[in-house]
Formats: sequence, structure tokens, C-alpha cells
Amino acid sequence: MRVVGSLRHRGNVSVVACGALVAALALSACGGSGSSTTGQASGQKEVHVGLFMASVADGYTRALSQAVGQHAKEMSATSQTFTATLDPQKQLQQCQDAIVTKKFQAFIIQPVDGPSMVSCARQAIAAGLVDEIDLQINPVILGSGERLFDGFEAGKPALELVRVLGAPGVAHLRYRVVR
Repeated sequence: MRVVGSLRHRGNVSVVACGALVAALALSACGGSGSSTTGQASGQKEVHVGLFMASVADGYTRALSQAVGQHAKEMSATSQTFTATLDPQKQLQQCQDAIVTKKFQAFIIQPVDGPSMVSCARQAIAAGLVDEIDLQINPVILGSGERLFDGFEAGKPALELVRVLGAPGVAHLRYRVVR
């Protein structure tokens, strides 16, 4: 998961998620109802940020959406918010559409259902769209779910640990995908 305040573009896709361990890798969507914010400075390569929200029906999620739009604008980027209206299948479809179109260089996901987004994250990794993976590890035993790296051969993708931050009840790990 990538903290919005440290969003950086390094060529391909930055991945961000809002959620727990299962939703640790974030991606999301294009293909749902959305709104755009533009802040592109002339002469720079345009960066598009896709924000994929479970819903924007409460003050917190509306504020998050507005903050991402403002931050993107400050970074001379554009942002587009998609809402899944609490429908995990819709959010998964949005994510898959975004991977196919390759329109976004950064994805931020607030998953409706974390496990349903794991397959989308795997698809983006396999497609070579991911530069960094931010994980938030919480001491919660889920008992079930999907493993993010299932289906990859040993050592693929190659990852380099670039940051570890600890806080009460959570560890934030950032890995760079080695190409």
C-alpha cells in the first residue's frame, strides 16, 4: 500500500491500497462512473491516477477522494475516481479494465472486499505494470483468503526491500520490483 502523500511516478505504475493485509497490494479500476481532476504542467509527461473506492457515501470516503484529487493536482497529475457502490464484482471489473487500457500510472484502491482484489493485483504484477508494492501487515489472523504471490514461479517477481516503518499494531513494508 502506498501512502498518498508519498505517491511517486517512476515510469510504470505505482500501487496503493487502503485496507488490511489481503488488500495490501493495490490496484484498481477504470470503467466505472468517475470524475477527473487535472493538474498537468506543460512540458511534463502526464501522469494519471486512478482512485477506486468501495463507495463515496460517507464523509471519510468523500474527503479521501477529494484529498487524492488535490494531491494529484499539486503533483501536476490527473486523477479519476471510480466507485464500486459496494459491489466487489464491479470493482474487480474496473481493475481489470484499468490493466487492459494501461491508462493509469498509479492506482489507489479502497477495496470493497480485499480477497476479491488479489487476483487483479496478480494480473498487474504479471503484466509488468507494478514498480513498487507496499504492504501493511497487521497482527490479525484471518483464517482464509488468497495469497498475493500464488501462481508465480519461485523468485518472481524479484523484490528488493526498500523501507520498513513500524507503528503500534502495524508494519509498513515497501518493496521495489527488480527488473
